[in-house]
Amino acid sequence: MPRKPTQPDHRICEQYFTKTTRQDCSGRITVSLPFKDYAIRLGDPFDIARRRFLALERRLLRSPEIRPQYIAFMEEYEGIGHMSVVAQPNLKEPYYYMPHHCVLKPHSTSTKLLVAFDFSCRTSTQTSLNDILLVGPTVQQELYMLLIRFRLYPFAITANITKMYRQVLIENNL
Repeated sequence: MPRKPTQPDHRICEQYFTKTTRQDCSGRITVSLPFKDYAIRLGDPFDIARRRFLALERRLLRSPEIRPQYIAFMEEYEGIGHMSVVAQPNLKEPYYYMPHHCVLKPHSTSTKLLVAFDFSCRTSTQTSLNDILLVGPTVQQELYMLLIRFRLYPFAITANITKMYRQVLIENNL
């Protein structure tokens, strides 16, 4: 059973989520980012994102077995519409480039490589995207309660929904 928000920011975030979350015509959920501060505070995120990308490229050039997996992941990401090329960025409006890196899971049976995005990466103003977003309440149960529930029934079912978090669209409200 989810807990009720106790912090003022938690309540504000939950109210914002309730007010702005909707379902589009294809059935996908669309949310807006809950800013607690102006996006202009982010400063310029391009330089750090570029430096981190070039470091990733150098790492991938030294790892010829990983590079094709990374390229395939990013091509799939673009192919299913989870990212797109921005040909003419409007740099007069606030924007954020998300630094990312590879996470290797060599013993995984399904996905050997994941790409992790770093929303806590600081920009030219030493501010990250995470710094200017509200944090909502914890909605999942404590781990010990989940473990206790496993003992109540003779069977337990778990599932991994493919690309679940990428199915939620984010409204462009930066």
